[in-house]
Amino acid sequence: MVAQVAVCGTRSGYNRHRRLGEEACGPCRAANSRRVREQRAEARRPEVPPALVPHPGAAGAVPDRVAELRWQVEQLREGMVWAVVNDPGKVAAMARERRETLGELEQAEHAAGIDGAGSDELGRMLEGPWSLGPPSPPSSS
Repeated sequence: MVAQVAVCGTRSGYNRHRRLGEEACGPCRAANSRRVREQRAEARRPEVPPALVPHPGAAGAVPDRVAELRWQVEQLREGMVWAVVNDPGKVAAMARERRETLGELEQAEHAAGIDGAGSDELGRMLEGPWSLGPPSPPSSS
């Protein structure tokens, strides 16, 4: 088996020059620079967020306000999970938006006469380990 010689103008050609202790030729330097730029751009590109819950109006129906708000809460939760890993600077703003949306959901559920999960989830969120206020006393259930 015959070893193939790396061709100039490629990344492997650049590496061959380096291995032999030579100064790389112009085409090899350009190929290496191009590859380095591609790697850096790829490293900066955030991971694509996971597929999110379909919008309640995606099937053509007009969603009611409660369904719309529940969808928004779920989208924000999924977005926060993604942002924790890929863009931590956005987590605080997303948490505020989710908290506000949960408040709107609670009001919409109350107005519609629905005993929904919005108030329960908002309560858990505000009393959880990341809350801003003091912990609530344990309930006597």
